[in-house]
Amino acid sequence: MKANFKNIPDNCTLDFSPENITLRVSLNIENELRPFIAACNTYKGEQMYVYSLYTIINYRELTHKRIQFEYDRLLNKCMTNVREAKVRQLEDQILKLKSKSFQQMLF
Repeated sequence: MKANFKNIPDNCTLDFSPENITLRVSLNIENELRPFIAACNTYKGEQMYVYSLYTIINYRELTHKRIQFEYDRLLNKCMTNVREAKVRQLEDQILKLKSKSFQQMLF
């Protein structure tokens, strides 16, 4: 069963099972960034590609503070991973430009 509550952000989803809750946090990413992010964590959304991470919380450990803590942790991890992917994308573009300019110097 999935649930969306009013006080939970739009990029957060809670999936309930008999033993635990799965908390999923997602961020929209550009199509050009997709090759630089793990394919198992990306999928096609309605308008953009989506990068998501999740964690499983046992009911015995479930509190509002724990959900908020895990949400913040996953959101920070998502943003960090997207920033690192952008860095790899820019480094790749720099290498392509360097090799292109080197080839032009030869000819």
